[in-house]
Amino acid sequence: MPYKEIVVGIIVALLVVVGIAFREKIFHSVPEMPQSAPVGNEAATSSPPHAQNPENLLTPNQNQPAKPLSAYHGRPLDEIKFRPEILETMSGEHKDKLSANVRKYAKMVKETPEYTAAWLELALLKKAIGDYEGSRDIWLYKSVIHPHEATAFLNLGDLYTNYVKDYPKAEASYGGAIKADPKNVMGYLGLSDLYVFFLKEKKAQAEGVLKEGIAANPGDVNLAHALSRLYERNAK
Repeated sequence: MPYKEIVVGIIVALLVVVGIAFREKIFHSVPEMPQSAPVGNEAATSSPPHAQNPENLLTPNQNQPAKPLSAYHGRPLDEIKFRPEILETMSGEHKDKLSANVRKYAKMVKETPEYTAAWLELALLKKAIGDYEGSRDIWLYKSVIHPHEATAFLNLGDLYTNYVKDYPKAEASYGGAIKADPKNVMGYLGLSDLYVFFLKEKKAQAEGVLKEGIAANPGDVNLAHALSRLYERNAK
């Protein structure tokens, strides 16, 4: 065999060996794709998982250690207590569906108390069937374990205003929402409406509430419009 062909053969063999070694190094350095990873166009989206599937809101973050929560001491979570006048307006099928959902979400929060979305859903379901005490107890519990979030306070304000008709407690609840999160304008709007339409002896305080909200949220159009409507209403 000519010397030139022998040299060429050796070079080719070395390139093949080096190529195989390099390929093995590259492929072993790439982590294996988990089986649940999205494929196709979903892999390119920047939307959070729950934006694609709302049920993911009920999935706890496995990367964060569970924090101990205060025990719930309200009405039984799986209690199904329809208000008679509400029950009269719905079909048997609808009643069965609501009842099943109450049991479903009650089971979820008992097994995994950090499922915030399940607590919210359960409170709304209880309000929908007219179990205002059950709904109230959940919101009160959430306001205790998450005192710096406005959601529970706002829902208590709505419950006390429009369903239970306990306006002093509604006032305290909206005040709690403002204290918990001054950047959430719904607390100011709820409290000012409460003064204008329900606690009319405190109607004069509505203007101050809205101005306080505007000071905490400069440029918010909802608060500005509410204050403008208040001035128009007072001028009549």
